[in-house]
Amino acid sequence: MDFNDQADKIKLLCKEYHKLETGIPDKERLKQALVLRKEAFEISEKIGMKINKNHKKRISLLENILQDDKKISKEFEKNNGKRKRETQVFVNNLSEKTTFKDLKSYFKRVKYARVFLNEEKKTKRCGFIELEDEDSVKEALALTGSILHGNSIICKLNEK
Repeated sequence: MDFNDQADKIKLLCKEYHKLETGIPDKERLKQALVLRKEAFEISEKIGMKINKNHKKRISLLENILQDDKKISKEFEKNNGKRKRETQVFVNNLSEKTTFKDLKSYFKRVKYARVFLNEEKKTKRCGFIELEDEDSVKEALALTGSILHGNSIICKLNEK
């Protein structure tokens, strides 16, 4: 296998272990993620490719978590955060320039904001915000049609 093939394999492994590490906490899923992380790390070491410096720390963390079932559910809560749907608003028709920081400053009392990106790290021109309370949600929904970075945005309650 040449360098590019190895690099592509690392990318695939990374996608797979990210899928396994999110979602319902399950010892088997985390074990599989650990195996994939180790494989990606070994390949990157072999070909001299630098990957995220936190990768080695994450391997140690997973090994530690797998030793204690209570830690598995804590890790799940930390990574996935139990977000309340009734305070999430989907925001569509964003400008290509809009970032999560822009969403946080445009809307009031935002706890979390995210702009969705494609594989090339370009905006999909939509995102969501989690607000502190239901009054903030009503205010955000009322901003449908307002202009942010030159685009008329659309705000809907997140129903997914």
